[in-house]
Amino acid sequence: MKKLHFKILSVALFLIIVCGLYIYNLQNDLPGADDNASAVIGQVAPHYKPWFAGVGPELSKGTERILFGLQILGGATLFAVCFRLLQKTGNTSDKK
Repeated sequence: MKKLHFKILSVALFLIIVCGLYIYNLQNDLPGADDNASAVIGQVAPHYKPWFAGVGPELSKGTERILFGLQILGGATLFAVCFRLLQKTGNTSDKK
């Protein structure tokens, strides 16, 4: 019975995260630190030329959003797995 509850809770949490990210991505443009840094560098040193170019092609906004969502989902999954493993092992510091 506990396994069924855990599975239902896991699926519900997954759906909440995915739906939340989808709704957030529809409403926002996801400006990042790179965009802000480029603007500041352009004001401070207008003749600055970047010394490094990206390895791959420029990604579309849709692809960036999908990759950002996958990154968040991967982090949340890693956190959940670690939390579950810690929960299974129990707290051994109190045992004597």
